[in-house]
Amino acid sequence: NLWIALNAIGQAYTNCLLLKLTAPAACWLCGLSMFFVYTFAKTVRFDPQADLANDPERMSFLMRWRGPLITLASLGFLHGLWLTRTDGTRALLFTFALLGAILYDVKWLPRGLRYRRLKDITGVKSLVVALIWGVQTAALPAYDAGRDLLDPAVLAVVFYGSLSMFINTVYFDIGDMKGDRLEGVVTLPLHWGLRGTVKRLHLVNLIMAVWLAWMWRWGLVGRAALWLSPMAIFVWVFLRQARSEESDLG
Repeated sequence: NLWIALNAIGQAYTNCLLLKLTAPAACWLCGLSMFFVYTFAKTVRFDPQADLANDPERMSFLMRWRGPLITLASLGFLHGLWLTRTDGTRALLFTFALLGAILYDVKWLPRGLRYRRLKDITGVKSLVVALIWGVQTAALPAYDAGRDLLDPAVLAVVFYGSLSMFINTVYFDIGDMKGDRLEGVVTLPLHWGLRGTVKRLHLVNLIMAVWLAWMWRWGLVGRAALWLSPMAIFVWVFLRQARSEESDLG
């Protein structure tokens, strides 16, 4: 979860470079937000069967240190709320990931419907996670730097980050197919099959590379786009590692 938080800080910082702005506090807030959301989701255990089947070692650790982890994550989240207390829009962007996670993980839809939460709807799981990351790590730094959230450059970077996280979340769903079957959650890998999923992720990776080049071509982003361009090759390499459900994606 700490690694996830560092990735959130890193993605927010990268977006700052793309948008040619400086917003260190926003990067820190993104890390606090994601650390709380992922710690909360796993320690509350919304999907106990899937979590134990997919990563028993991790769940054993989380349960052993449940109290300290929830305390640390909560203190971090309260710190974030304190930093955003004087600005409603900033506070909303900080809590955006938590609000999305609640709609995603909690069974809030009426009884009697086929689905009780967004996570159970095939495809919506991956889209929600991708948008949460894409919006928060781009919009929060942009807002802190005084940029219009509807600025075409900001929206373009939100889309780029969402594509990246869509690949990420669907890719690791491949490694969670066994547990998701037990929990009854039909993820995209279970819906499309392993080979179909990998083919579609290659297509999304191509779209992501073209989109990055387009942003650079029209001057929406800075020179950081040149450093990000090899990402398409990196993604292509790790997608090739998903040869079966038993592949060690870690």
